[in-house]
Amino acid sequence: MKSYRPTPEIVAEQRKLIGANFTRCERSAFTMCADPRVDTECVVEDAFAWICADWMRPAPDRAAYLDALVREYASQALKAVPGSWAPRYWQQTQYAKLFAGVADAEVMKGLRVIDGMAARAPQAWRIFQARRVFGYPINLTAERMEISVNTIGPSTTSTEQRISKVTDKAAVLRFLATQMDGGF
Repeated sequence: MKSYRPTPEIVAEQRKLIGANFTRCERSAFTMCADPRVDTECVVEDAFAWICADWMRPAPDRAAYLDALVREYASQALKAVPGSWAPRYWQQTQYAKLFAGVADAEVMKGLRVIDGMAARAPQAWRIFQARRVFGYPINLTAERMEISVNTIGPSTTSTEQRISKVTDKAAVLRFLATQMDGGF
């Protein structure tokens, strides 16, 4: 790789690239990994850093190049996640922000409810994520989270009831299933 000094024009072009693609790339990393322990923001930042370091190499479509790098870094991130499923290793995903460009207004209401659960009821939020976003079966969720199988159903139901109070729960679950590989 050649060394170069970024000019103000190059820096402006780099900022424009990341500004226009950051959320889309983070959403791509999130849906590809489907693991709450992966820091998707870090994945995108690493991919962007590589593009900046390799800026002088001609690329016909830098956005497509960024997408390819995000996929590569996401697969590497999956191999490097902590072995533990303890709450401290879970990333704080802001669903309303992550899916702002692709969710309709009704689904956004449900995503905001899910985001609000993270602070009010973190255990229920993690269980809902495991079951309804990442699509883990009940037994796997209980095993990974080291909780009783009997707490999973009530926690998932309480979150779904909160979503139902503001919007169509089925639409939110369908949206998540559509976005996530393996979600249901």
